[in-house]
Amino acid sequence: MFVADAIGWAGAACLLLAYARLSSGRLAVGTRYHLLNLAGAGGLAVNGAFHQAWPSTALNIIWLGIGLTALRGVTGAKVRTPAPHPPAAVTDQDARSGTAVG
Repeated sequence: MFVADAIGWAGAACLLLAYARLSSGRLAVGTRYHLLNLAGAGGLAVNGAFHQAWPSTALNIIWLGIGLTALRGVTGAKVRTPAPHPPAAVTDQDARSGTAVG
């Protein structure tokens, strides 16, 4: 029981820290913010399940899903680069007229 309660308190601290730092301008919405939210929701979900507090557990599992989706978007946005466009095909006709198909 002590372990589940410690995990729950740590989760609550993570959520409060994320919100307080975001609200005070000390933290931007980004990877750190989402990781704090994930840790918080995970800790509270574990604690809620241990104590069979199913509404709280369900809320925090949903919160985890939202956080994972948001984190994937933040980290994916940094990795993604637009694919270069292939060069336009030039036909003999286009070469004579000075235009390219594309």
